[in-house]
Amino acid sequence: MTDKEERLFQELKGYAEENGLNLEGFIPARCPIYVLNLSYFSKDNDPFYPIDRAIINILDRNPNTIGIPYIAWLLGFEKEIVESRINHHLIPEGFLMYGGRGEYVITDAGARKYMTQNGERPDVQVTGSVMVDGTTLEVLPQRFYNVNNVLRYYRHGKTAIPHVPIMGTDDPVLLKAVKRIEKLIRITHFSYGLEENAHNLEILSYDERIIEDAVIVFLSNEQRKLSKILYFCGKETNLNALTDVVGRYYFYIDENGVLHNNGGIAREDSKDVILHNSNGNFALTIIKRYELQKPLAKTEITQNYIHNKGCHYYLQLDKKLLTCSKRKRQVLADARQGYIAIRPAYPENGVFIISTEPDKQISFLIDFEDKLKAWKDEYGQVNIDFIREMTKDKTFNWRKILCEIDRFDDLESIDRKQFFKFE
Repeated sequence: MTDKEERLFQELKGYAEENGLNLEGFIPARCPIYVLNLSYFSKDNDPFYPIDRAIINILDRNPNTIGIPYIAWLLGFEKEIVESRINHHLIPEGFLMYGGRGEYVITDAGARKYMTQNGERPDVQVTGSVMVDGTTLEVLPQRFYNVNNVLRYYRHGKTAIPHVPIMGTDDPVLLKAVKRIEKLIRITHFSYGLEENAHNLEILSYDERIIEDAVIVFLSNEQRKLSKILYFCGKETNLNALTDVVGRYYFYIDENGVLHNNGGIAREDSKDVILHNSNGNFALTIIKRYELQKPLAKTEITQNYIHNKGCHYYLQLDKKLLTCSKRKRQVLADARQGYIAIRPAYPENGVFIISTEPDKQISFLIDFEDKLKAWKDEYGQVNIDFIREMTKDKTFNWRKILCEIDRFDDLESIDRKQFFKFE
């Protein structure tokens, strides 16, 4: 898996365990959305506004004031702060100007911005964007509008679910959606990614986009009953565009042993399906993964090694499979990990999880290899002393075992140390 997929896998695995469930796989949702680019009014959020307002009000009450130190004394601020605000903001921006005797004169623009009767910050016109569902133009659940939503959550891309048609920026359906957003901001006091106190929203343009960070998660309970949920940022969620689609998603494996998903397109009821009629092709995936040789045939793998209990699939790992594999360390690694995360060449196809169940012989080999690794970590390399330690309580063919677990380099190291004394 990629680093991103590994992080997501661990996050989803933790979510499943917290809820007493098992993770069986996940697929990126690729939900259609529109990004509405808006012009709107908001309150001036300049952090220096209170200082500038105080300066303007002092000059309004004392129109002949010339000296900055006097203004700073009245405000209780350092002279440098007041000097900076006057010389680098209020005058250059046209809110103050010099009079004929060097006094400060408040301009009409300064009066409009800083001398409002109710003391509220003035409105400023700004632009921003809001995500809406691509099929209904409704706003999304609020967690989709958290920090950095513009960069993180929506991107260009294709989805099997079509966007609802919009006939230009004057489309009545679109204008109604914008008014609905403004009403929701007023009622809920939630800005949906815009600045606080956003009002008088007007549509400038719109873009078709998709959300990639939402995922369809396949979970099972103790009875191996399957459930499919939409997951986003640590929680189960819902998107109108996917409400009737999540349950239709499933995996399938093609004739080349490559994993795919159906994109949510299914003719029959598939809410209880995670892997669709793919056991024969699944065997090919296992053959490729372990580079299995004869006499272990595809049919035998399908019948004797790939099993399922309800929606939960598991792979039996035994000595015969290990013997027939050219990638013995991969077999042992999968047995030790307890699962295989099967992923295709294309990340959008998702990750399917199959458990591994090693038999007693494989478990013994894993234990032997773990002790070998621990010895090498402590002493740098393996030698005959390791073998003596391993065989002091029981007798077994350690040379054969080193070959079985593809540790020919360690076998060579032991023999060289034991028989070639000049080293």
